[in-house]
Amino acid sequence: MYIIAHNASLVVGGGEIWVARFLAGLQNRGHRVLSLCRNQKVATAASAFSIPTGVRVLRGDAMFQDALAFSRMLRRERPDALLLTTFKKSWLGGLAAQMADVPLCILKVAALPNNPGGRTYRIALKRWVDLVVLNADAIVQSNLTYYTGHGYYSDPYKSLDTRPDHRRTLAWLTRYNQAFPAHDGTMQLTYRLIHDSFGDHSNMVEAAWVQGLPQGWSVTPNIRYLTQHGADFYFNPPWPRGYVPGQDYTADTRLASFGAFTVGLTVAEVFPDGWSAYGKYQFYRQKPAWYLGGSGSPDILDFSARWFEFGVSKTF
Repeated sequence: MYIIAHNASLVVGGGEIWVARFLAGLQNRGHRVLSLCRNQKVATAASAFSIPTGVRVLRGDAMFQDALAFSRMLRRERPDALLLTTFKKSWLGGLAAQMADVPLCILKVAALPNNPGGRTYRIALKRWVDLVVLNADAIVQSNLTYYTGHGYYSDPYKSLDTRPDHRRTLAWLTRYNQAFPAHDGTMQLTYRLIHDSFGDHSNMVEAAWVQGLPQGWSVTPNIRYLTQHGADFYFNPPWPRGYVPGQDYTADTRLASFGAFTVGLTVAEVFPDGWSAYGKYQFYRQKPAWYLGGSGSPDILDFSARWFEFGVSKTF
C-alpha cells in the first residue's frame, strides 16, 4: 500500500514523533509512505526516521485553494490511503481526498478543537472521512447481524434428514486489537455468538499475536475455542433412533453438542507494489467432552483435521 500522512503542527512534539515512527514501521513492512508536514523544520525531524518527507500547508477552513492544490498532488501520487493527524484539517484534507478519489481517508484524533461540532467538521466526518481513530494503539469492532431464510434446508445426501423450511440467525461478532509498538506486535482478541432458530447456538473465542519482523515479514500464532449446543431436532446415534415420521429429524453430527480447539500459525510477507503472500497451518480437534455446560452429545467420535493454506494477493 501507499500511505500519505499529513501533519499540520508547527513544532516537533510527541504526536509528530509518533507519526514518523508509525510510517517508518509501515515502510519496514514493505509499504510505501510519505510524510507531509507544515514546515521544513518538522519535515527534517521526520526524515531522521528514514522516511520520505515533504511540505504541504493547509491553512484555515476558508482556504479552498489549499485543498485544491493538495488534491492535485494526491491525484499525481495516487495513494491508497490518506492519514490526517490534525482534527482541524479534516475539512480541507478530507475535501482534497474526496476530489482526488483517494480510496481511504483516516483521521487520527489526538485533541479536539474548540468547536468540534461545527458545521464544517460535521460535513467532513459524514462525507469525506472514512475512519476515525481515537487511540492509535487499539481498535474495537463490533457487528450485530440478523438474517432469515426460507427454503429447503434438509440434507438430501443423509437418509431421513428432515429440517425446518425456515431459519433465523442472530450473530454478534466483536474484535479487539491492541498494538504494542515497542515490541512491533499486535494482540487480537475475537468473540462470536450465534443464536440460531435450529437450536445449534455457539460461542467462539480466539486469541492471536501478530509479531512483526524485518523486511515485511510477520508471524501469527493463534488459538480458538468453540462450543456448540446441538440442534433441537438432532438425535444421537445409533441411527435412526428418535426418528418420527412427519417430525424434524437429523443425525448430522455437525449439528451436535461439542467443543473444539484450533491452533495455528501464519507466516506472511508484504512485498513492494502492493503484493503480499502467506502460508498458514491449522490443527483442529473436536470432542463432545469439550462442550461447555455439559458432556456434549454422546456416542459420536472425536474428530481432528489438519490443513495447509497458501495465498498471494495484490492491492490495487
